[in-house]
Amino acid sequence: MRQTYRMALNDYQGEYVTGGTFLYEGTLPMRITIIAKDHDACYALGEAENRLEPGETPRPLGPDGLLYYQKGELTPHQTLAEVKAWIDAKAYGPVKWDPQPETSARKTTGSKGPWGQMP
Repeated sequence: MRQTYRMALNDYQGEYVTGGTFLYEGTLPMRITIIAKDHDACYALGEAENRLEPGETPRPLGPDGLLYYQKGELTPHQTLAEVKAWIDAKAYGPVKWDPQPETSARKTTGSKGPWGQMP
């Protein structure tokens, strides 16, 4: 039985959660965005392309029913804190996160996110 997802596989945008800025090579400010999806996008892509390993299953959703991603990446994280720590640990980190309330993307409507249009 196939699971039906609320967001489409080709929904690259996901739902905007928060963003921040890091300094590329220590000088050039660059934006980074965190999005949420209600499914494991990497698993869904593998399923669509018929390239899943035998017994492979999607990553379980986080406590709020979502997985969090750095926009443009397919590595799922179960919480916002987890994805932020993963991003901050990258070579270009740390990120100065926007001073916005961190609520579940479930409370949003559409892809605008709780703080307005996605950057």
